[in-house]
Amino acid sequence: MEWTTRTHWLWGILAPARFYLLPIPVAVYLLLLQWQWSILTALVLLGIALTGFIISWVNWQTFSIIAVPGEHSLLERDGFAMVSERHINLNMVGSLVFRQSLLGRLLDYGSLSIVALGGPYEWRNIGRFRTLRRIVESGGSWAPER
Repeated sequence: MEWTTRTHWLWGILAPARFYLLPIPVAVYLLLLQWQWSILTALVLLGIALTGFIISWVNWQTFSIIAVPGEHSLLERDGFAMVSERHINLNMVGSLVFRQSLLGRLLDYGSLSIVALGGPYEWRNIGRFRTLRRIVESGGSWAPER
């Protein structure tokens, strides 16, 4: 059974959509005024905020890192209309760099850099980081229990 992770929700959804949070209180204020033009403006602002969150969510869902037990490799999948995949052979790893901040340790996310055959690979703010670290350190031979 394959194991999948993606960018942590804090950095994959909330950080890119942070600018869409501002129209929400403005729209609520305009709805409380209940003027004719303010209701229409509030609905437009809420539509913009909702569209921004949906775009952020779709972008977050389309990127994933997959570890398939027994293959000793990672599969990076990215894209919505055109999907691109990269296979990283964990048997050919030259060096590994794991980075985690204090907040990353609390929320279980971090950054991973792998120098392997095919070039350097780097992913920032990956969620479920402790499990990913254990999979990569074991060379893909360990898989979490379901």
